[in-house]
Amino acid sequence: LSYMKDRLFYRAVYNNDTSLATVETDLKNLETKLAKEFTSFIVNQYRDLFYHSILTEPVTIDRVLPFCKHQGAKKLALICMDGMGFQEWVCFKNYFKSKGISNFREMHVFALIPTVTEISRRALFSGKKHLLDLPTEAKGFREYVNKNMPRGRGNAQYFLDRYPQLKLEYFAKDYVGIVYYFVDDLAHHTRSISEDKSLVQHNLEVSLHKTDLDKIIERFLTEGFNVIITADHGCVYSQGIGVKQEKYLLSKRAKRACLFPNRHLALDFLGKDDSLILYRNKEVLGESYVVLAPWRGMFGGLGETAISHGALHLEEVIVPCVEVLP
Repeated sequence: LSYMKDRLFYRAVYNNDTSLATVETDLKNLETKLAKEFTSFIVNQYRDLFYHSILTEPVTIDRVLPFCKHQGAKKLALICMDGMGFQEWVCFKNYFKSKGISNFREMHVFALIPTVTEISRRALFSGKKHLLDLPTEAKGFREYVNKNMPRGRGNAQYFLDRYPQLKLEYFAKDYVGIVYYFVDDLAHHTRSISEDKSLVQHNLEVSLHKTDLDKIIERFLTEGFNVIITADHGCVYSQGIGVKQEKYLLSKRAKRACLFPNRHLALDFLGKDDSLILYRNKEVLGESYVVLAPWRGMFGGLGETAISHGALHLEEVIVPCVEVLP
């Protein structure tokens, strides 16, 4: 729905079409209801997800690698598109179909909250979820493969690249972890033309056709790899709520979450605005607390806007986990 809406609104803005006002109002009313329901789900039920079975899908991002192990992957390409939510996945899917790649098993996973790269991406590549246990992506991926995968010892490699370009070294070992961060770059560096991600979506669709992603995927499939495309988090159009916080902000790019070492500091900050959300999950955060900006809010001035991530909006929490099939 977000993909279709933003395609429609992108065309409307550039054609100076004002006939969509009623549609926009209806969608905002729908999102208001969604915000209430999904926020309640995250606060009250999200932590139960970590106990779900992974027989049919990974459920949470830290269980993607255990899911691949359970599926018996003897060769694996785990590809993370930093910042890709389901809206962006539609752009990827359209691109793949235009290149003759159309056989997908589409699943979803819940990112870790707070939805910042430094937490969720490390969980993806390590199979761990506790903040204090999270290794770097490269180290975590190699350690997991060494300990858990068939013929895994010394047979893993990790790459961090901006754009997908065909490299022979991708295929040198049987377990490959790759992060492409051009989607996240687009999100953070694109100025919005309206209160949405329509320009990011347009730019992504253009950028994909300048990459070698289709060739990379086809090569992995030809060489017998299980290919998983997923993300560490999505991203959302956000507006400043008039509350600023620098010291405990989790990331300069992720302006929607503050991490506090104890409850006292978190509650003190929580009192700055009634819309702020106190979040705690001991299995992930230990004794730390997180204060989250509301739905599409972010820490910053009232006139400030950005496409960011870090909190609990549906589009940044639930991300694609897609197996590309031969």
